[in-house]
Amino acid sequence: MGGALSIASSVLVPEVDAVVAFYGVPSSQLADPAQAKAPVQAHFGELDNFVGFSDVTVCQFLLSLSMLTNICFSFPLELSSCPCL
Repeated sequence: MGGALSIASSVLVPEVDAVVAFYGVPSSQLADPAQAKAPVQAHFGELDNFVGFSDVTVCQFLLSLSMLTNICFSFPLELSSCPCL
């Protein structure tokens, strides 16, 4: 959920200069990532299967938003079960 709130902040909070999101994107009711006003660095697990919330396609979508300098890292594991988060 923290990753989703970070990305939502890049849309909704004008004072934010950049965000780093670990796992997750906001629902369309909260904030549309395509409207981000700050660069986003995102981290996703390649084996995460929460389609539309935390999966590789979400990472690819964030990279497609060309108006910002977005960076998306994916790892060969399931971040949702990672004990480090």
